Amino acid sequence: MPDEKNKSKNRLTGADKAAILLSLLPEEKTAQIFKHLKESEIERLVKHIVSMKPPDKETTKKVLSEALEKIKSMAPLKVAPSNIRKILEEILPPDKIEKLFGETLTVEEGKAIFRELEKLDPKMIANILQNEHPQVIALILSQMNPQKAAEIIQYLPKRLGVTNVREEVIKRIATLEKISSQMLKTVAESLEEELLTISAGEEETLKGLDIAAEIVNALPKDLQTEILEDLQKEDEKLATEIEDRMFK
Repeated sequence: MPDEKNKSKNRLTGADKAAILLSLLPEEKTAQIFKHLKESEIERLVKHIVSMKPPDKETTKKVLSEALEKIKSMAPLKVAPSNIRKILEEILPPDKIEKLFGETLTVEEGKAIFRELEKLDPKMIANILQNEHPQVIALILSQMNPQKAAEIIQYLPKRLGVTNVREEVIKRIATLEKISSQMLKTVAESLEEELLTISAGEEETLKGLDIAAEIVNALPKDLQTEILEDLQKEDEKLATEIEDRMFK
């Protein structure tokens, strides 16, 4: 009887297997799969993925062998909540995502993480941020002293692939309006894994254009001109609004 109980306890459910398989896929592939699921199914899967423990190798191999005939050995990976959130932003409304991810930090608690980050050397911060999405970089820099943010931007790579990173970051800072405390939590967790989750739900209204203008103002003239010229080509109105605020 004890053996039967252990077998039942260790038996994988359909949701277990689905969560393990999704955790092994690239984000874009997972997003494609989610597009074919009902919202209720997505909710169940996401809650399962966020809460599950990383599977061991034997369990992963077993699930893969059941699902795919030609699959080769793969290391078991757990999809981080921050990655799941990126996927969900493509297919679910913000209020639904907030509900799925539950408790959040207060705005001040989220900002405290960024203040700690701000104490580091600008070059070190740029190295930490350089592989992040421009939107994430924009959010982080918008929470910092403009002079510090300007120093960090100088150390960011000018281009990653076809993206002009510096110009894209300034553009995204300028268009920031509201940041949910959940988004602060998600980004903060990527910077400090052991951050405790505390319930909150407020939003902070940001003057994104003013912050972007202060940061650009603090840049060296040559880099300032370069970023504004690049931005002018892509979004003339936004570039003009930033320049107008620079000289107020």
